[in-house]
Amino acid sequence: MPWKTIKRDCKQSSGKKGSHVVVKKKKDGGTEQESCHTSEEKAKSAIRARHANEGRTVKFTRRSLRKLVREALGTGPSGIKNHPAYREVHFTRDGEVRYINDIADEATIAAVADLGEDPIPMGADVAVVMGANPGSKTVWMNSAEVLDLIEREGWHVPPPPAGSKPGFWDGKGKWLEDSDPLLSELPPLPPVSERRTFRVTKKQLRRIIREAIAMDSNRAYELIAMLEENGYSLFAVPASDKNQRAMDNTLAVYPGEFTREDLQQAIQIVQGRGV
Repeated sequence: MPWKTIKRDCKQSSGKKGSHVVVKKKKDGGTEQESCHTSEEKAKSAIRARHANEGRTVKFTRRSLRKLVREALGTGPSGIKNHPAYREVHFTRDGEVRYINDIADEATIAAVADLGEDPIPMGADVAVVMGANPGSKTVWMNSAEVLDLIEREGWHVPPPPAGSKPGFWDGKGKWLEDSDPLLSELPPLPPVSERRTFRVTKKQLRRIIREAIAMDSNRAYELIAMLEENGYSLFAVPASDKNQRAMDNTLAVYPGEFTREDLQQAIQIVQGRGV
């Protein structure tokens, strides 16, 4: 058996103290800690989960893996709104203005019809603005084509001109400072609500994405051990009454420590379907 339990003090990824660890035996005879648990039974449950998933591998082409990551990050026609280039001016490696202006949701399709504009091409769901105003053009593409274009052209936000004040790049490809008279003429913004959009840097967005989807395998096995302690079975259908009751009981036994979505993600990771 490549794994075994050892009784020793440890700390889980959540910060909670544990008393037993699961270690993996290495070829040189040593061991490497893989997870921390609050009891010997939970550690043994984690080992059973590892054995249930041992040997399951999936092969991906680079294209299919990239598509899977995009889907996981929500970069489809609606999730594209989370991309940094959505209504945020970017530049190509050659200095050309680019940004994502809209998606083909129901409201946009209806607006296009009301304005008498040409219908959105079949299969297209994202509007990309190419070039600086005046003289820019809007091109409709599907989301996969847009993401490939962004990668191919190297879209990025360059730093502001030296010595300039805080501001942003406008549709003309010019730096517009916050103190610009044009900005002072704008009406005051309404109170911020959860439904309103806001500006974030690429670094902030990456952190938000990591926090939203990040769960390492050790944490996943910790959660699976808690589920199994309450009757969950990895060999049964997740939506079965037994497994749903086990999930409800686990949430009740550990109130506030994790959510149902966390448990579902842990199940996907352990069964080889995680992000």
